[in-house]
Amino acid sequence: DQQRTFKVWASDQQIYGPISLQTLKIWAQERRIDCQTWIFSSDTQKWLHANKVEGLSELLSRESAAGAEDTGMISHGHASEFVKADDLRSFDALVGMGKNDLETLISCCEVVTMCRGNHLCHKSDPADCMFFIIQGQLNAVIPSAVGEEEVLGQICEGQFVGEMSIFSQGERSADVVAITDATLLKIDITHLNAMIDKHANLAARFLLSVGRNLTQRIIQMNDD
Repeated sequence: DQQRTFKVWASDQQIYGPISLQTLKIWAQERRIDCQTWIFSSDTQKWLHANKVEGLSELLSRESAAGAEDTGMISHGHASEFVKADDLRSFDALVGMGKNDLETLISCCEVVTMCRGNHLCHKSDPADCMFFIIQGQLNAVIPSAVGEEEVLGQICEGQFVGEMSIFSQGERSADVVAITDATLLKIDITHLNAMIDKHANLAARFLLSVGRNLTQRIIQMNDD
């Protein structure tokens, strides 16, 4: 194991490595890689999904199960395998972006699914990613000590959730709960920063769109 080295094909379409198995395990624990991440092993000279790599598969199974139990979300890996540019046409905030730009944006994301009744996030959770609602509906709610909830609003297909985290990187301000089964795109700070480095113009337009969308939501909330 000490002699084996690995390379990782990340969701930003960059190859990282060579790294040791121990580093690979740390990345799995930090959820920087998942079962569907492509890994190149020096001993086999082949690219394999991470859950097929000897010494890593059992750890990834545990981490995947823990993640699903904690959040109700299941990650399906690189979004490009599941989502196409046309799937983002319902997002008003992305109007004006061409097919190539949308495909590049998708390549920086991962797909997650969740079942009705599960939490996408909890109030005061660390805020390090945002989501695109591809399918389904969710509620943003404020929990109370006596078990009651104040519903702040519904989040539907074609909308973002958690976008404030892209700017604040603080804590979640509310619980978000799926009221139907849902499919979402997730982009975290790490992959957003990679997009800024590699596709600066696209990143600037995307962040401007997100900022406008967030501003409109705040204005609407104040008017209500």
